[in-house]
Amino acid sequence: MARTNIRIAAPQDIGAILELCHAHAVHEQAAICGNLLDETSLKELLFSQEALVSCLVAEFDGTIVGYATFSPQFSTWHARKYMYLDCLYLHESARGHGLGREIMHRVRAESRKAGCDHVQWQTPTFNPKAIEFYQRLGAVAKPKQRFLWPVEPMGPTESEDGTPNSESRILGPAESLSISYRPRHTRLSEVRSVNDWQLKIYQITLDGEPISSEIVEAAMECVAIRSIWPTDLTHQYGFVILHQGKEAVWALNKIWVNDILRQFFFFAAFDDPTAFDYSLMPGFNACVWDLEVTKHERDAWVRHVMTNPAEMQFDEYLNDSLEIEFMEKQTT
Repeated sequence: MARTNIRIAAPQDIGAILELCHAHAVHEQAAICGNLLDETSLKELLFSQEALVSCLVAEFDGTIVGYATFSPQFSTWHARKYMYLDCLYLHESARGHGLGREIMHRVRAESRKAGCDHVQWQTPTFNPKAIEFYQRLGAVAKPKQRFLWPVEPMGPTESEDGTPNSESRILGPAESLSISYRPRHTRLSEVRSVNDWQLKIYQITLDGEPISSEIVEAAMECVAIRSIWPTDLTHQYGFVILHQGKEAVWALNKIWVNDILRQFFFFAAFDDPTAFDYSLMPGFNACVWDLEVTKHERDAWVRHVMTNPAEMQFDEYLNDSLEIEFMEKQTT
């Protein structure tokens, strides 16, 4: 009979927790993950002396297969503390054995110890199994619209208190539309093997100059370490867009999982252009220049791989690239 155990996480569990965080992000169709998926910051968040977040791990036959993170919050209306359950995830192989219920009851017990009178959490509306599970526990849903507003480094048109500088103004719709579109230089720089995946590496730049090799290598190191690479596919292909834009350098890793394009977004600010991290911009975002490459790659994948499954032409796919020349003058 399988042995299960729920316990407080320890620092030596950080590797297993990190893997579960990655799997959780994919499960919830998250395009962004933020700093939680950085091992150093995650370890400090959970295990430093000033840690405000608690973590439970679930073991199944001695292997960590799930985790939950939670922290006390304050309700102004009730003038009481409550416990906020930020993450709860079980590996698919460990579901159906009562571990989820055990974790929830343990969180509830920890909340009672902390003087909290209730527990709150959220789950995506596209996860009906989770919703049914919580309803069976007796939890009650309160529909609300959740907003995310990224706190980014202060820009040149913003003062320290967050208000626009007197010299800046917001463009009206007509003014915004009047700004001309100028194609950015786009080219395939190389095909590189990363974790046994064959990736076409594109560069997009404002001035037509190549991105420095130092930035390219830093971006590709981030892509290799922080993306989630499926290991159960018969073919492993994709493409990376390195985009040196007006405000940052972007590294967009896009890998083909059969007919699905799985995407991981990273960026580095210009003041530290080799320090790539997960994009904190909520939702799926792609500029018009990135979409040009994505459209070409979609058509090439369909043309060389999906059209004739009996004779997939992977070499032809890798050789099929897009190039857009840098243009000095405005286009009409």
